[in-house]
Amino acid sequence: IVGQEIGIDDGHDAIDAGRESHQQTSLAINARLGYTRRFNYWIPAMRILVVLALLIVSASAEAYIGPGAGLSFLGSLWAVLVGIVLALVAILSWPIRLLWRHLRGTRAAPTAVAKADVSENESQ
Repeated sequence: IVGQEIGIDDGHDAIDAGRESHQQTSLAINARLGYTRRFNYWIPAMRILVVLALLIVSASAEAYIGPGAGLSFLGSLWAVLVGIVLALVAILSWPIRLLWRHLRGTRAAPTAVAKADVSENESQ
């Protein structure tokens, strides 16, 4: 805006003009085809209705899945659910465990210290 006062053209005018002409062109095409802006509101609703109608009208697949596939699926699902629950329990119990340690006054187990090689100690 400051640049416009001294006559600097940054090229945005051409972009805005192109955008406006594109909008005018698409409005003109839509007007020729009989579309107006008020129908744009109904397009998503109509898509949902068409999908729902196709789901209701479709016939059943009449396919058989043996018990092996179902049991494998249930086993995998059970493993994923147990993993998620254990991860949540670990994350949510962390502050409680820290508070419990603080109240009891105990510290975490000390880190292991590597002892010198036994053969070196015996030689001395």
